[in-house]
This record gives sequence, structure tokens and C-alpha cells, in this order.
Amino acid sequence: MTDLAIVDTHAHIIDPARFPFAEGPGYKPTAEETGTREMFAAVLDAHGVRHALLVQLSGYGYDNAGILDAVKRYPQKFKAIAVVDPESSDRALEDFSARGVVGVRFNLASYRGTRFAAPAPSGSSRGSRGSDGTPRSSEATRNGRRPCPSSAAAACACWSIISA
Repeated sequence: MTDLAIVDTHAHIIDPARFPFAEGPGYKPTAEETGTREMFAAVLDAHGVRHALLVQLSGYGYDNAGILDAVKRYPQKFKAIAVVDPESSDRALEDFSARGVVGVRFNLASYRGTRFAAPAPSGSSRGSRGSDGTPRSSEATRNGRRPCPSSAAAACACWSIISA
């Protein structure tokens, strides 16, 4: 029989003592909702959870230091979804991938939501990204629209897989 692993597929490291929240919009948890990477790893171990996918909290903005720190400390336990600036270079995405990030999150409600309002120009030569830097791949679509209609930006998050 196959040894099945339990995986937490959406968790946050919220450690404002080491990683202060970003200024501006985004969820700012209360003290009761915070914890260190070590505390979270201990809880997972206590419940037999082998792996976790850490998702960047909106309150950290584009500063992914907390989740990158956790992945570096526990590379066999954690992988991450980072929040990236829509203008991030391909090189920046490759760097994230090398550091254990397996996907990116575009937080449209909190950070330059109008950036994704217009579709990418046709005929772009940037592979899965439009010439304006926005994703064009099917992973970044929702309900057949690319990537999110501006009217739904406040309630919509778009995801794009970097690597498997």
C-alpha cells in the first residue's frame, strides 16, 4: 500500500516580530493569529502533517521574506506561493523558483488592481506573459477571462504556476 502524506495546502507564516507588515492595504492579523515558522512546524509534526504550502499573507505586500525564510529553514516540509509585483522580471520569477516558490499570487484587491484591467496586446513575443508583463497563460485565467475582470478585482486572486 502507498504511504499517503497529509499536506496542508494553504497556510501562512505570520511573524510580525521578525517580519513587519507592509504599509498600506492588506490583512493585518491580531496577536492571537501569529506564530513563528518553528511553532507552525511543531503543530504540523504533532498532527502528522508532512508538508505545507505557505501562501504569502496580503499584509506583507510584496515582501516575501517570511515565507522564504521558512522554506529555507524547512525545505523538505515547506514550499511557497509568493505575492509578486506585476512588473516582476522573468529573472525574479526564476529566483523565486530556485528558492522553493512553486507559484505566484497576484493580489489584485490590495496592490495596483487596475494593473490587470486591460488584456495583453495580441502578438506579444514574451511567451506566457504579455508585453506589459501580465500573465497570459491558462493558469492565470478565471472563468474564461484574462486574468480577472476589473469589476471583480476586489474579490479575485489569480494564480500562475512557476514549477511543479
